Amino acid sequence: MYNLTCEDINNFYKRYINNISKNHSIENELLRKNPDSSKWIDLLYNKSNELRQLFSTNEDELNRYIRPFISGTHSLTPELCECFLSNMKPFIKLRYMDSLVTLDICSTIHNYLIENNSTNYNLLCLSCSYSGYFESILIRLDHPERAIEYYNEAISYIDKFDFLSDDARIRIVASYYNRLIALSRQTNIDAYTMIKYYEEASAFFYNPQYAKYTHKLFTDEEFEFWSSSIVCSVLLKLSPCYNNVISDDYTTDYATKLATSLYSKFCNHHTNIYSMTASIFLSYNKTLLSQGKITKSMYFNILLNYYKHIDRTIVFDDPDFTDHIYIETLHRIVPSLIEYAEYAFDNPEDAHLFRLELSREVLKFVGSIPHSHKTSQVNLLIYELLKLCLKHIDTRDEMIDIISKISINRQISTGIHISMVSRISDLILRSIIIHRPELLIGLPEINCIDDVKKRKKELYYHMKNSALCHDTGKIAIGSMINLQTRKLTDTEFEIIKTHPDIGYDILYNNNRLRLYADIARGHHKFANGKGGYPKDFDNTKSQMRIVIDIITISDCIDAATDTLGRNYAKSKTFYDVLEELNKDKGTRYSSDIVELLNSDECLCDCLCDLTGKGRISVYNKIYRLVNSADKR
Repeated sequence: MYNLTCEDINNFYKRYINNISKNHSIENELLRKNPDSSKWIDLLYNKSNELRQLFSTNEDELNRYIRPFISGTHSLTPELCECFLSNMKPFIKLRYMDSLVTLDICSTIHNYLIENNSTNYNLLCLSCSYSGYFESILIRLDHPERAIEYYNEAISYIDKFDFLSDDARIRIVASYYNRLIALSRQTNIDAYTMIKYYEEASAFFYNPQYAKYTHKLFTDEEFEFWSSSIVCSVLLKLSPCYNNVISDDYTTDYATKLATSLYSKFCNHHTNIYSMTASIFLSYNKTLLSQGKITKSMYFNILLNYYKHIDRTIVFDDPDFTDHIYIETLHRIVPSLIEYAEYAFDNPEDAHLFRLELSREVLKFVGSIPHSHKTSQVNLLIYELLKLCLKHIDTRDEMIDIISKISINRQISTGIHISMVSRISDLILRSIIIHRPELLIGLPEINCIDDVKKRKKELYYHMKNSALCHDTGKIAIGSMINLQTRKLTDTEFEIIKTHPDIGYDILYNNNRLRLYADIARGHHKFANGKGGYPKDFDNTKSQMRIVIDIITISDCIDAATDTLGRNYAKSKTFYDVLEELNKDKGTRYSSDIVELLNSDECLCDCLCDLTGKGRISVYNKIYRLVNSADKR
């Protein structure tokens, strides 16, 4: 057993952060090169080898410096706890989520301090505040109550404020604000608790005893408008995700008075109304609407005028670009414009045209956010806007094109994957049509073998779309999908396992894409329905079962043979994978499709070529698309 020192830990974090930067640099270098140049393929292989080595290095270092403390193999000390916590600042500044070196180690430290009855309030405050912050990023789509518990504990050390370090004081200030954000993400929000947290935050922030300390997080005005905008957004239900807010006349009246007060205060101090926080602007006008002071048509036009005049110049290199007023407008104003468009136009077709143009504009913008900006805030925004705006796009082809482009730009690895799965599934379908057409009977409008022959074109079309849509849910959790510099933790893998349900949610709520919802939800289920995830979906009863089975096997073939893009994968050929498919046929994989692969030598040769040298052309195509998107 070796003893680790604080110097060891500090040096580890320096190297680890440097490795993160190196990972981005390698990716960006490949994107800067012309994919059509002769040196590009060499660079691609070099990138793969370097990232694989980086993956191995990180794993070795994590096994030496992090995992032993989390597992209890190595014992913490107060000095080591302080050392670990002092290394959290860069991760917060970068808004970078790496649960193993942030949340897991912070929560381990916190448990150690509690179990040992520590009276080091600096460490106690820092450990629970950091745990709350990283918890709220990691579990963005679920369980925000865990973050709230951490924030509540950090705030409980307020009576020790005068004796805390500057860092700990800053974390208390941050906890008051972040607690409001975390509460706003609960499934069922108690409006009285929201008001209670807001008033506690305001009382703290304006208490002269605490105001004398310089916290450097935000100005008085920023705190007032940002925190109030959260409260008003929730209590006035400015977003569909707030429909389950438990409120009454008192809480609604509270939000109405707050929005009115803030609106007036802003107008008294600023001449440009279009620089006002979108939530406050919307809240104030929503109260006018609810009081009957303006009509729904007037409400729509006021919001539209705001939308047209706000500044949209966003500097994506700014780490805080997600706080930009246009980003918040996409969260708040756009849903209301879409909802109330029907009241502003005499002709329903004009309302439809407005929604179509607005949806195209919004989705084009989120699809153009540079691929390197993979923050969870951006991924959540894209997820929400896809659900909202996709249904207003005119055609299925345009919808799927939008999904594909966003997937490619946000996650290059996913873009390559869905393109490969599309090609693999197309080859398998062609073999089925020739050799086992009866397997397709039962699909929509396929009632007999003659229908298979008559509708081959439609079958290829729908198989292609199924492949392009099957990983739609990964858009919402891109920060986790792109984390390939080490092995995923159990918690991270549980988040990965939510992507079939997220994809289903996006697709099922769209009439033109509902056909592909079961494929998105079922492509990680065992063919016999008894394993895989999600557990509450029975793929064996889906009308699209054969398509799910094809996509599942295609997904597996690509994932197992992609040694260029998957740093954690061992080198496998198609025939290596075929052996594994045979071992699990009848349980995990469809016996019919595996037997087809066994018997169709031509199909196997094509798949072997595609997953080998043929993969390069797919990489080339996707990188060219991302390169051209970044230049725009």
